[in-house]
Amino acid sequence: MAPSRILILTPTQQELELLRGSFNGDHGERHLSGISPIGEREIVWGACGFGLIEAAVGATSKIISTNPTHVILAGIAGTYSESQAPVGTAHFFRQVACLEIGIGRGQNFSPFEAQQLSSWNAEEPILDLFLPASENEEIQDLPIAAGPLLSVAAVSADEQDVQCQLSKAPQAVAEDMEGYAVAVACRKLGIPLTIIRGISNIAGNRDKCHWKIPDALHAAARLIRAFF
Repeated sequence: MAPSRILILTPTQQELELLRGSFNGDHGERHLSGISPIGEREIVWGACGFGLIEAAVGATSKIISTNPTHVILAGIAGTYSESQAPVGTAHFFRQVACLEIGIGRGQNFSPFEAQQLSSWNAEEPILDLFLPASENEEIQDLPIAAGPLLSVAAVSADEQDVQCQLSKAPQAVAEDMEGYAVAVACRKLGIPLTIIRGISNIAGNRDKCHWKIPDALHAAARLIRAFF
């Protein structure tokens, strides 16, 4: 039987290099490029692109070219709740949502009704993600976000933006720009997806002096190792 192949995607090349470097701390140089074995599994790394559009196209291309049995999307995100997802930590997500496809903005926003567009299913703004608890009992002790990851076209620039997003998705724990797009690509191609996000900053805080990108990606790398 051929080994399972895990495709690990990040939005950007910078995230890829930092995440892979943290992962390699325990596994050595053999995982720096190409497809490498870990036990009965293979691992391949790639960047899918930044933002909803690039991520959808990039993830589709990477999946078709590498033919994985499972996809992990990992990278940084901004937290909506420091108590649930502190800066510098990382979390698995059970669900990913995108609530930006609709009519109007702010308080005037409403999603499309199901009959308005032939290809858009308004009942699926939130997609379920794969958690490997059934394969690895130890993962039950690892951090799983209490609410969904919210994928946005434009991240929050201030607290007003954060409150606008939370008015649409009050249970959301963090925001990113790629998760939902990759989830749609995986769903259409029949590949299970796991999303792990390292919390690099408080959503709405654009002062990178307060960001912890290396810490967030190091924490995400630890969660990826739960697969192996």
